[in-house]
Amino acid sequence: MESDLTVLKKGAGNYPFTILVIANRFLLGSDNTLSLDFTRDERNVFDSFCRRLILDLFNALPNSRKSFIQQDDGVQACIKVVSLFPPLHAEPNAADSLVQFGPDGRLVYLQKNFQRFADRYQLETQLSIKPDVVFAVSRGRAPSGYLLAEPAVDGPFADRGVPFQLDGAFLHHPYYCQIPGGVALAMDQLSGPTAGLIALRALCGALGSDKNGFVMDLPTLSAQYANGTKPKTLPVNARYKTEGALEIPGFFANYNGKSYASRNARDGQIVVSDLYTSELLPGGSINLLDDFLIAFDRADNGVVVTDKLTNDFLFDRLLTKIARPSAKACLLDEETT
Repeated sequence: MESDLTVLKKGAGNYPFTILVIANRFLLGSDNTLSLDFTRDERNVFDSFCRRLILDLFNALPNSRKSFIQQDDGVQACIKVVSLFPPLHAEPNAADSLVQFGPDGRLVYLQKNFQRFADRYQLETQLSIKPDVVFAVSRGRAPSGYLLAEPAVDGPFADRGVPFQLDGAFLHHPYYCQIPGGVALAMDQLSGPTAGLIALRALCGALGSDKNGFVMDLPTLSAQYANGTKPKTLPVNARYKTEGALEIPGFFANYNGKSYASRNARDGQIVVSDLYTSELLPGGSINLLDDFLIAFDRADNGVVVTDKLTNDFLFDRLLTKIARPSAKACLLDEETT
């Protein structure tokens, strides 16, 4: 059975934060029909993509500033990246796909299928895969820059981690998750000069948690509000103006005792938006989590960054995960307290 699990980047420490880059072998259509995604002959294509992804994700790019994953060499050293080109099954079904075409043409990560996939892979190969984040890579085409990331399902680890406060709510940066966060990436999305920014945007979304805060790109959030499918809670990086308010408030949020100011602008927007975020990192002019591709073209090589709150929040989440005890120790602690 042809299969290969490859360590692309070793992570320091006993329990490094782990990103799994996986080749999607079967693509689920919007009509639920299955088609072959990566073929047996495209292993080299996938490997080349993975090597480029590593370079883009861990190195600051032109027209950007160092992000939460790039700003500390010690943190970077504790991040592990693994790629997987899984076997083809003779009689696949919809549950064998990790990527589906959505009705709007975007690629959707099928998080519900991951645990079944991981269990089957372990049964067939005796190899266990337990990543923190999944990048499911497809040959399918998708609109550039638009990503539908799924936050991790915390499960029993929801309150096993480092506590923090956000606007008076008491939450945790979890050490582990029950089901990893993930995102579907089309190879053509990461083929141009902004590839590294799109990869970083994907990681921002996939680092989210279903119980302890998540980050979301603003165009997707705006679309969900417009069509009535908004999330139950707002992401960490976004707020809406109070109904009837004429101006965006100066205060955005308080995270662990630190106040963050609002940013009175949206990127790539022609009309005024009621959705706003926190102020950008110093030196930045375009928000990575907004319509940065459109804004980048208009701004004559503007500098793309995350907002301050997103950067601090995700950096703390990474710090928690690279300094964690074993998963077994976390749950044993829960049983004895």
